Amino acid sequence: ESLSLIYKLSDGVLSIKKLLHKVQSKFTTSSEFIRFLGDAERFALSSRLIIERAPLQTYGSALVFSPMRSEVRMQHWKERLSCIKNVVGIREGWDPCL
Repeated sequence: ESLSLIYKLSDGVLSIKKLLHKVQSKFTTSSEFIRFLGDAERFALSSRLIIERAPLQTYGSALVFSPMRSEVRMQHWKERLSCIKNVVGIREGWDPCL
């Protein structure tokens, strides 16, 4: 959200990608942090148009319509708009097309 307000969302996505690569090269086993970074990259890329056009909708749309098992969604679900209680019809995991 913040990076989008200063027109730097692309820089943020690139930073996530670089950090993920560095962490993966140091650790051979999967870790929660690696999973979170990978999911954060998917979240940012999948929601980029929403976040760039309406940064405050990061918690009103982008987060809400992310897959149910998204690490970002699970970690930040409590930050969604308070009027959103439950959303049905959301897929379990990320679309393999990204």
